Amino acid sequence: MRKNIALIALATLTLTACQNGEEKKIEQAAYGYSKAMGEYQFDDAIPYASRLTRETTIPTFKTMLSFSDTNQLFANRPATITIKKVCQTSDTTAYALYHKHTPIKDIDDTVRLILEDGSWVVHSPIKPLPFVGTVSADTASTPRHTKDPRLLKDIEKDYNAKQQQKQAATPANK
Repeated sequence: MRKNIALIALATLTLTACQNGEEKKIEQAAYGYSKAMGEYQFDDAIPYASRLTRETTIPTFKTMLSFSDTNQLFANRPATITIKKVCQTSDTTAYALYHKHTPIKDIDDTVRLILEDGSWVVHSPIKPLPFVGTVSADTASTPRHTKDPRLLKDIEKDYNAKQQQKQAATPANK
């Protein structure tokens, strides 16, 4: 009887230790990514980002930063990140709830993580801006978005909708 209890206790302790080890890795990845993004240090987020996040989210944010008033953004630093909870949902997916405190505001948010090539990384891919990405010889003189027929349709649809709004707002007394 004592051997069974000891085995159960040992198994429980081992399982808890494994979970805590994984949770610690998840927490470290979530913290590293959230801290770097919160400080607008996008290159520092790369080691904590999934391949798709590195290819979409980070270049898009870097581009957006280049068009922003960085004095105003950087006034919102330093960012203090606190990981509040880690939830491993499967062997390869997890979520982390974090709190971000800055001089201007406080927010609670989550990041999704995946196990990629044996490491926990934040998986937050977004649809890239049409002008973000690599430039090849055939697209060097032409913006990338003009080569994508789906984006052309979206641009045309937006343009037509704006024209219709203008016409509806213009008095009919010509």
